[in-house]
Amino acid sequence: MSIVCDIIILNFSQISTEEKSPMKKLTQNFMWMASANAVSGVINVLLYICLARRLGAERFGKFSFVQAMVLYMFSFIDLGLSTFGTREIAKNKAETPNYVNNIVSLRFFIAAAIYILFAVYAGLSKQLLEMKIIMIIMALWLFTFAFSVEWAFQGLERMHFVFISLVTTSALQFFFIWILVKGPYYFVSVPAILFVTTLPIIIIYLGILKFRLRIRALDFKILRLYFSSALIIWAISLFAQIYNGFDVIMMGWLRPPSEVG
Repeated sequence: MSIVCDIIILNFSQISTEEKSPMKKLTQNFMWMASANAVSGVINVLLYICLARRLGAERFGKFSFVQAMVLYMFSFIDLGLSTFGTREIAKNKAETPNYVNNIVSLRFFIAAAIYILFAVYAGLSKQLLEMKIIMIIMALWLFTFAFSVEWAFQGLERMHFVFISLVTTSALQFFFIWILVKGPYYFVSVPAILFVTTLPIIIIYLGILKFRLRIRALDFKILRLYFSSALIIWAISLFAQIYNGFDVIMMGWLRPPSEVG
C-alpha cells in the first residue's frame, strides 16, 4: 500500500508543479467537480433503483429511515470543519498535513462518541432485532465520513481526486449491491456492503496525505479556533440537512415502513 501511495504522491507532485493560468485551472476544476457530481449522481440513482426493487417497499423504507438518521449525525461530526479546512488549506497549502491530522482526528473522536450513544439507543429501543442490527451496522458510516478527506483535495485545488473518489466509490457500491443483493432477505448485508466499499479510497487518500491520528497531540486552543470559525458554516449545513431529510424521519416515526419506501 505504501508503494502505491508513493507513486500517486509522485504523480501528484508532478501535476502540482505544472504552470497553469488561473482561468484554465478554474475551468479544469469546475469540469472535474461537475463531472464527479454528474457521474456519481447517475450511478447512485441506479443504485437506489436496484435497492428499491430488490429489497421491496417495506425493507427499503426501513433502510431509508435509518439512513436519514445517520445522515443527520454526519452534521454533528463535521461541525463545518471540512469547509473550514478547505478554506484554510487554499490559503496556506504548506499547512495541509496539520489541518488534515487535526480535523480528521477530531472528527474520529466525535464519531466514536456518537456511535456509542447511537448503539446504546439501538440496543434499548423497541425495534425488531433486524432493525437494531441495521442501525448498528449503518452507524459505521460515521467513521467513513470522519476519515473522508476530499475536502483537503478541494483546498489543494486537485479536483480530479474528488472525481476519482466519488465515481470509484459509487461504482463499487453499485457493482457489489448488484452482484450480492438478490432479494429482501439480503437486507442486513446492504449497509455492510456500502460501508466496506468506501474503505479503499479512504485508505489510499489518507496514505497520500500522510495522515497520522492525533490522540495526545491535539491542541485544544487550535481546536477552539477551528470551532469558532466553523460554527456558522455548520449551522447552515445543519439547516440544509434538516430540510432535506425531515420528511423521511417523520414518516419513519409515524407511518409504516412500506409508506416510507
